[in-house]
Amino acid sequence: MSLLVLVPSALERSRIAVPAGVESLVCGVGVVAAAIATTARLQRGGVDAALLVGLCGTRDPVRAPRAALVLGTAARNEAVGAGHGALFVEAGRMPLRPGDAPADLLPLATPAVPGTVPGVIGTVAAASASREEAAAWRARHPDVLVEEMEAHAVAAACACAGVPLAVLRAVCNDCGERNIVRWDLDGAFAALNAALPAACAALAGVRT
Repeated sequence: MSLLVLVPSALERSRIAVPAGVESLVCGVGVVAAAIATTARLQRGGVDAALLVGLCGTRDPVRAPRAALVLGTAARNEAVGAGHGALFVEAGRMPLRPGDAPADLLPLATPAVPGTVPGVIGTVAAASASREEAAAWRARHPDVLVEEMEAHAVAAACACAGVPLAVLRAVCNDCGERNIVRWDLDGAFAALNAALPAACAALAGVRT
């Protein structure tokens, strides 16, 4: 099986050890860049499965503390709609015609990766700027465990191409904590690199 590993930023790619022989792509930060880059690569063909890896913030520090690895069970749209946090109205609840926007909750492939915490990935257009904003998001979508900026867009692109996608994110900060001094980047990258070979191997056995 031909696997594509997607990484949002050049910084993340510089610290993530993608196994030898596995193709990787820096897809860009945010829903627009990630959707464009993923779609362009998948249109060229030759990809049987994809794995999006990178950092995230946690909305539940007890269940997913810093340096925890979260394996996405689904990707939830928190980027396209109206409002923010508790006031957010999903695209699926707006007066749109069927097919105008991807489903707000897209399922993900879930290969068996030891040491991971399963949970819904929340894709935002802008990361929470305060603990109050993070709490408002959690009140709106209590099923979302962590927050990031690409998974829902990448999942939509993969679904259009018929390519299964798994998402593995390492927690580096509590959502709303914008002081990078308090982030655990070293712990997050170490956890991600330790699990990545197993994740790549396991994804080859996933069937959708």
